[in-house]
Amino acid sequence: MAVLVQDHCPGRPPSHLLPFLPFSFAASVGDVDRLRFSSLFRKRPLSCIRLGPLGRDPFSIHSILSFHSPHTMVSKRLMGVWVGLDILLLAAGAVALALSIVWRAPNVLMNMVLSNADLTAGTILGVALLVTFMISVAAIVQRNHVTSGLVILNYALVLDAIGVLIIGTFIWFFTLEERANFYKLWKEATPATRIILQDQLKCCGYFNGTDVVEIGGSFCTSEAFVANLSAEDVNNFCVTPITGFADVTLNNIFTTVNI
Repeated sequence: MAVLVQDHCPGRPPSHLLPFLPFSFAASVGDVDRLRFSSLFRKRPLSCIRLGPLGRDPFSIHSILSFHSPHTMVSKRLMGVWVGLDILLLAAGAVALALSIVWRAPNVLMNMVLSNADLTAGTILGVALLVTFMISVAAIVQRNHVTSGLVILNYALVLDAIGVLIIGTFIWFFTLEERANFYKLWKEATPATRIILQDQLKCCGYFNGTDVVEIGGSFCTSEAFVANLSAEDVNNFCVTPITGFADVTLNNIFTTVNI
């Protein structure tokens, strides 16, 4: 059906409409909603514009826009997808922040695998995801024609993606040379820390029984005990249990972060 579009306020035209007023033209019903975004009507008060079937008295644009607008309601399916993704975003931020705090508790083995810098990066990522969640809520509750919130949300998601990529890449590179990386940490640890790890993991030394071994504690009680450890059992030396624990922990973190 065709409708007639007329301007009923010729006394208040914007400067770019002066040559055209008063004016009228025919448009299809499907074009009516787009009148709000047309450069021809962008600066005109809606009370000035009248619409109506050709050959009949025009009526106010307010009435037709109130029931003929694809922007007045978002589909329930789309909103459901949005809510689901938003819940996942909230969960990701909450988990990242919570684990970054919990893993700061005194734990010699965990503190060796995850440094303060790693946990700080996790805290920043968790806070960033939670902030992005709040931005997403603010963006979706805005009126349909206001898109500034969604634009800000897109930039926030891009920054989150960059952060995830950097953290995930760092973890991945670290796992490529775990044995060498933890050997360095093992040598830098204090003798008391090495004794705690030897007692906890039931091992002596790093690569073998003579490699930076600490005599003492409840497991490596004497040099004779260490010397009698079988070299064929890799679990007798701390490189295997340390890298085994680190491998599981870091791979799980890498997988979780990149999901």
